[in-house]
Amino acid sequence: MMKIAERTVEALEPQDRDVDHYDEDLKGFGVRVRPSGRRTYFVMMRHKCVMRRFTIGSHGPVTAEAARLKAKQIISDLAIDKNPTEVEVTIRNLITVRSLGQKFIDEYLPCHLKPSTQGEYARCVQIFINPEIGTMKLVSVERTDIAKIHHQLRHIPYQGNRVLGVLSIMFNLAETWNLRPAFRNPCRGVKKYKEKKRERFLNSEELQRLGDALRVEEEFAPSAIACIRLLLLTGCRLGEIQTLKWSYLDLDTCLAFLPESKTGR
Repeated sequence: MMKIAERTVEALEPQDRDVDHYDEDLKGFGVRVRPSGRRTYFVMMRHKCVMRRFTIGSHGPVTAEAARLKAKQIISDLAIDKNPTEVEVTIRNLITVRSLGQKFIDEYLPCHLKPSTQGEYARCVQIFINPEIGTMKLVSVERTDIAKIHHQLRHIPYQGNRVLGVLSIMFNLAETWNLRPAFRNPCRGVKKYKEKKRERFLNSEELQRLGDALRVEEEFAPSAIACIRLLLLTGCRLGEIQTLKWSYLDLDTCLAFLPESKTGR
């Protein structure tokens, strides 16, 4: 056991499995450290002969002191025989959008998206969502709040639509994780901006000029020149060529097999 405080929680090292650490002063109050490094405060209490775990929130969005106060309230409610379901609803009502965003980044993104997409989604949360509604209670967010964020990004419609998409996924997950009532996604009904697809091809003259420039520079940066030529000849995305490995290539047939790409294997 240990004294749960900001400094001691930060010092806990992740293991290869979930590890629970309990507070030495407040019985039942603890923090779980996941292999990813995520730390989550909880209360483990027996109520009518049944052990119940009540998740308080993630370390960071929730401070150790705030978690301790919430833990005391939960323990007090259970001591007077308050219905555990009511206690869970009370906890749910305290969760902020920032806490949901952190859970989304820590638990959903690594399992479902490629690293480059993970970075873009996390950027949407940290730069565009948290500053606007991060401190709002999750259950209080309504369509007007989402529409306001989307409207503020009307000068960059592509980014505005990406933020709206991230918010929609987050609130769908909030319902899956029982943090909001079902079928109440506030993003529904917020219309996306029209996007103009950018399509640009080099003509024959431009290709000739580019080829001449590449030949001049080839001795100074051969790998970079080879990268540009592969991009021109294959139509691959930049990241697919930058991360290309010899193991992906079949030199006998002059083919490259990409294990992951936006259009599938």
